[in-house]
Amino acid sequence: MKKKILFGLFAFVAVAQLAFATSTWSDAYTYELTGGGDWKRQTTVGEYMGNLKDSNTAKYDVYTVSKTMWSSPSFRVVNSNNAVVAGSVTTAPAGQYSTKNENTGTIGYAYYGSVKPAWNQLGTDRIKLQFRVY
Repeated sequence: MKKKILFGLFAFVAVAQLAFATSTWSDAYTYELTGGGDWKRQTTVGEYMGNLKDSNTAKYDVYTVSKTMWSSPSFRVVNSNNAVVAGSVTTAPAGQYSTKNENTGTIGYAYYGSVKPAWNQLGTDRIKLQFRVY
């Protein structure tokens, strides 16, 4: 009986890890934000954090890998022309994610993250994020 329970537990963990590994999260990128700044698409390495929309769902998630600021910047999804395709969401504390259900993008197209410092951010700080569009 113990072997069956243990095998079931291992099988569950393996399936859960596979599901996470095959999810559509973007690569993690760091943004440098200065208090009072505007929306920023370009990361600290000069690239754009992008992801493909793969379903007709209006949902997107943004995961906070780490951050140096105590405030919580805003995140939104834009297209390649920097036009907003999803409402903004306040980023979560490190190790957590935020969700928004206003993504109007089209399946099969690439979309990009755009980040803006919170109104109460002081100085210059960094935030590392990942996101996925459904």
